[in-house]
Amino acid sequence: MRRLIVPFLALLITSCAARIHDVYLSDQTYPPHHQNYPIRIYRDTLPDEPFDEIAVLSFRLSNKLQSLDKALEAMKTKARELGGEAIINFGQRTETGAIVPVGGVLMIDSDPVYTGTVIRFRDHKKLR
Repeated sequence: MRRLIVPFLALLITSCAARIHDVYLSDQTYPPHHQNYPIRIYRDTLPDEPFDEIAVLSFRLSNKLQSLDKALEAMKTKARELGGEAIINFGQRTETGAIVPVGGVLMIDSDPVYTGTVIRFRDHKKLR
């Protein structure tokens, strides 16, 4: 029994791990920020300050134990690693993963996907 529990727990932990997908928009690299660096989130507006786009991030909540807070924190962590200072166009869409037969009925497996673009302000020294 114990031999079954350890692999099951390992599978559960890895399925809860944050999976961030990124698409880089620039060849420019920036030094990462410290783990508590504040990352601004812009949902419906854009910042007034000039900025450069670094990468587009997406986070799929494929595990029902995950939440919006987990997605947002994972995306902020990735933004810090990229030297970003904010995430713009933050939003959610629903993605269909599969059609699964359940008890003679076909169920659509869909998950929320959060996306946003990591940016760095051109005059970032003023913003600290």
